[in-house]
Amino acid sequence: MIGAYAGEIGQTQFLPSSYIKYGVDFDGNGHVDLRHSVPDVLASTANLLHTSGFKNGASYSEGSANSRRCASGTGRRSIARPSAISRISWWAR
Repeated sequence: MIGAYAGEIGQTQFLPSSYIKYGVDFDGNGHVDLRHSVPDVLASTANLLHTSGFKNGASYSEGSANSRRCASGTGRRSIARPSAISRISWWAR
């Protein structure tokens, strides 16, 4: 397994622990290859998103439990409040 200097692997920059946990051998060659196999990259990324709670067809801010916490105000920042996006002072908090 070869990664960049910071440890990320492949086109979608998986960390080694994510590579092991979510990697999928979609092209059927016997190993997960996130550097050279587009089918493996896409299937592994889809597996990570699905396992994280992403819902197909949902907008990017409604896809997972983490984004719902942010949108409800229980997370660190709420990106779902359009008025907050336009105020620089809000982001500086």
